Amino acid sequence: MDIAVVDVLFDAFGPFLLPAALFAAGVVGYGILLLTGRLLTSETADAGDDTADADRHQG
Repeated sequence: MDIAVVDVLFDAFGPFLLPAALFAAGVVGYGILLLTGRLLTSETADAGDDTADADRHQG
């Protein structure tokens, strides 16, 4: 970002800009972690279900 853009935003929003930016970054970060966790959990659950089905059919 250009320094002029930061100056304009700071002049418009004042000291509220920093907490709002940190909150927005936290929401984005949490969303990425949540999505990654769900993807990894679904892959692990899918692999576990296949082996459980195979065990049930064998004995």
